[in-house]
Amino acid sequence: MTPRHPHRYPRRVRLTRSAEFEAVFACRRSLSLPAMRVYWRDNGGGGWRLGLVVNRKVGPAHVRNQLKRRLREIFRVHRGEWQGSRDLVLNAAPTLARLGFRELEASVCDAVLRLSGGVDPTPPTRTPEPTGALPEPEV
Repeated sequence: MTPRHPHRYPRRVRLTRSAEFEAVFACRRSLSLPAMRVYWRDNGGGGWRLGLVVNRKVGPAHVRNQLKRRLREIFRVHRGEWQGSRDLVLNAAPTLARLGFRELEASVCDAVLRLSGGVDPTPPTRTPEPTGALPEPEV
């Protein structure tokens, strides 16, 4: 009997069917980042599941495949740390393939942190003006 491995990437944590992707897109929840767009929906307690959209604008096949392997690895390693239960679709922009692994990992983890309630996914568009305080004169 083989021991259970907590860091596997089994089929149940992947979005594989068109209907699953369409359900995520139909929720109309997204977060735009410089190198990717993240779509998500709550899935009712099924844990985190990942779907990837990497089109030909990202680069040739070997570049797209390497990017998908990196994204799956980041998801596989970190999904146990993330709060909540969501279906996640990452739509890669061409600049995503140029990031190093650590930058890519930080970008994905930051996006998931925003989605899981750690940070508001829609930051304010402008900073509030200071109230009543005058700037210090330069000397």
